[in-house]
Amino acid sequence: MNILFANLHWDYGEDHTQENMKPLQFPTGLAIIAAEIKKHRNDNLFTIDNYVANLKDEDVFAFISDHSVDCVLLSLFLGNYQYRYLKKFINNHNETFSSCKIIIGGPMASTIPHLILKNTKGDDEQVICVIGEGEDTIIDLMACLDSNDDLSKVKGICFKRGQRIIQTDARSRLKNLDNQPYLAYDLFETQTYVDYVNSTNRCWELCTSRGCFGSCVYCKLVFGRKITMKSAESVLNEMIDFYKSYGVNRFNFVDDNFLNTEKQIWEFYNVLKECDIKFKWRFQGRADRLDPSLASALVEVGLYDISFGIESGSMLIHKEMDKKLNLDRARANLKMLPSELDTHASFIIGMPSESHKTIEQSLEFIQDVGVKNINAGILTLFPDTVLYEIARSKGLITNEDEYCDNLGPVYVYPYTNLTDYTDDQLIKWTEMISNAGSVNKANNND
Repeated sequence: MNILFANLHWDYGEDHTQENMKPLQFPTGLAIIAAEIKKHRNDNLFTIDNYVANLKDEDVFAFISDHSVDCVLLSLFLGNYQYRYLKKFINNHNETFSSCKIIIGGPMASTIPHLILKNTKGDDEQVICVIGEGEDTIIDLMACLDSNDDLSKVKGICFKRGQRIIQTDARSRLKNLDNQPYLAYDLFETQTYVDYVNSTNRCWELCTSRGCFGSCVYCKLVFGRKITMKSAESVLNEMIDFYKSYGVNRFNFVDDNFLNTEKQIWEFYNVLKECDIKFKWRFQGRADRLDPSLASALVEVGLYDISFGIESGSMLIHKEMDKKLNLDRARANLKMLPSELDTHASFIIGMPSESHKTIEQSLEFIQDVGVKNINAGILTLFPDTVLYEIARSKGLITNEDEYCDNLGPVYVYPYTNLTDYTDDQLIKWTEMISNAGSVNKANNND
């Protein structure tokens, strides 16, 4: 089978900055699936990366035709107008190619598979959405396509048959992430991404776990609440392998929450301490789960930066979010972190109970803990979340297709306002919170 992994984007126009719309980020999801196919099958694999090659859709279609591609694999998320582009790409593709399948993975396919299939053209079973983890699903799906068998036998997918949209039984989560192969970096323009990381002093992104125990009302958990983790040895071996291949020794762990268990973190500390290579690394996690003494130990083995999702300094807002963050403990921990650590804190503006008082509480929290790097964004509502359904029930979202069409850069604009205040007020509050970190920097310099 001829399989094309396509990392696509389109011209966003002059209204949107490249910073918000087109970061150079390695297509991890596609590389994960490519590695699985390489491990289990003997297909002809091709890649197109528009973030590197800057091709137009007609160039992609010409490639599909010239290479007799049987399946195009895509991975997308909601935001940056990707839903609008996906529909356009599918409709133009399906008008030209009747036998080439489009298989969609990533957060978008897991969140709105029915909406995608309902609002795109195509013959029966031409577009297939993979829901949740795709490693086992893609192997079963390819075997099914090889034998022209019934797609409804494949767990974890959604497709259209006639006027019906069929979603098959959910697939069980992977039990051991250590068994998964390393990403298929050799198939992609990895060196271009490495050059970008080096030139911007960024980190290479890795993921050590899947799932999150949280129940935040604004978050869609693609992998659910069950947490699976790679072993410390497996994570270190992946870091070493990438370092030896590409010379990168800075890594950013992009797990939903890197601080799943203290035992896991100490195991990682122990293997790093015994490693001859000196890595620099950072992660994102919950501030109430990082004991300052553990943070000090991690600094010894290369930890230099942490991002914390604080979201608000108001207990009222935290209760409304159902974030289950111990704000008092987070406050105490942040005050006692080692001075060598750069810390970042993110805040979300625009929960239904947001007010001048809750914003003042967030500003007081920032000033009290002294965090200098603040990232504040305006609440974005994602389908299949509690807040999204509240907005629908209030008539604030009446057309889901139109809403997803217009979903551009996330956490930048008030696409839907659940508060009693104006959009302009939300924007002003966001600027106030963002600037609070600069005030801390100035006070520290004094």
